Amino acid sequence: MRRFFITQCFVHGARGASTRARVGLHRLHEPLIGFVTDVEGSCEYWERYCSISRVVTRDRAGGLQLLPDCHLVFGGDAVDKGKRDLAFLESLLGLKSRYPDRVHLVLGNRDINKMRFAAELSTKNWLPACDHPGVYWRQPSTPATFLASEPAGQQADTMAARLRYMLADTMGAPRAFEMRRAELADRTGQDEALPSDEEVLGSFLDSIGPGGLMRSYLQQAQLAVRLGQHLFVHGAIQPDAIGVVPDYPPIAGVTDWVEELNRFASREVNAWVQAMDAGEGHTWQPGAERWTTGFFSRPGGSLMAYGMARQPSGRRTPTVVYSSFLDDGQPAPLHSSVVRWLVDAGVHTLAVGHQPHGDAPVIIKCVLGTKILTVISADSSFSSSTVWQSAEEPTSHQNTVAATGDANPKVDTTAATTTTATTTATTTAFAFA
Repeated sequence: MRRFFITQCFVHGARGASTRARVGLHRLHEPLIGFVTDVEGSCEYWERYCSISRVVTRDRAGGLQLLPDCHLVFGGDAVDKGKRDLAFLESLLGLKSRYPDRVHLVLGNRDINKMRFAAELSTKNWLPACDHPGVYWRQPSTPATFLASEPAGQQADTMAARLRYMLADTMGAPRAFEMRRAELADRTGQDEALPSDEEVLGSFLDSIGPGGLMRSYLQQAQLAVRLGQHLFVHGAIQPDAIGVVPDYPPIAGVTDWVEELNRFASREVNAWVQAMDAGEGHTWQPGAERWTTGFFSRPGGSLMAYGMARQPSGRRTPTVVYSSFLDDGQPAPLHSSVVRWLVDAGVHTLAVGHQPHGDAPVIIKCVLGTKILTVISADSSFSSSTVWQSAEEPTSHQNTVAATGDANPKVDTTAATTTTATTTATTTAFAFA
């Protein structure tokens, strides 16, 4: 079995731009693993990562290449908030195609939720805005209330407007529609205002169709990636997610759980693709129940449900996707059952993203007896704790990311400060009683 340990986790200060995280995992004479997550369509973020990466470089023609004996893990959430969703997906998938066994893609909630387009943007399921009840997690917001808030001239109840509603009000991507318009214009040499609403809608639908970039990402990504002693998921592993795979008996071992969780995701994506290719992508629970208890009763629906924070019943989803080790932007101590389950299986590092937190990764050191689990939370792309320098580029709000412990007297917290480039990151160690 390959063995690795963390050798560096640091940020690179770029003049006039925010700092960017770089994480390297390796042991002497063993493969090096690069980890980057939550790029969300920001090619500027991606290019800066590649410029400081020790696993990715450019060849003489300017193309990206993976260095020998190295791996790259992308932690999910490929699209939605940057200006160049399509360009980033092309770059990442091109690297995956070139190094299929050494580039690893993780499924994030912003990737999985695009599967909803197949049924919800089908003309066979069209429901006028005035009759649409809205999605269960965003009540009382509906397509009608969304249209009413739009500027004059953009309130027509069209399929393109329905996509704008889905992106802005149900996927947390209020600028994605217009940024796709701008990206399409840039690709064709047009004025930014020229691509029509219908062309933008068509671009999003094409992305999940045959040969589409989002479809390709979903088909090649996994819910969990394990490389030796290192485990990668998009969000977090909470006690209720230990050994859990939807519609499957509880699994005791981490390795078997990872394998079965990925088989589950693959089955769901394949069922969704097959339905679309057979002209049945619109298949969905009929009647009013489709907006409540039947919301996920469609091809690929179990994976869509797994990618949500809560189910229509209000029950918390036992998921590794929409979950976090942060509490109000600060790291919280991991439950001892999670630490024990992982370290007993030989996992020494858990790398995640999902919840943004300033401009540097947060490191949580979990000690259980003589065993240590190091958690790296590395979503530093679109954090609310930064001040926006421009429409896309965040600039550091402050140069310190402070990690604080829980007041629980059973948890011993100690802090150690490390300085890298121009950013100071505070690491908190949690020792379980």
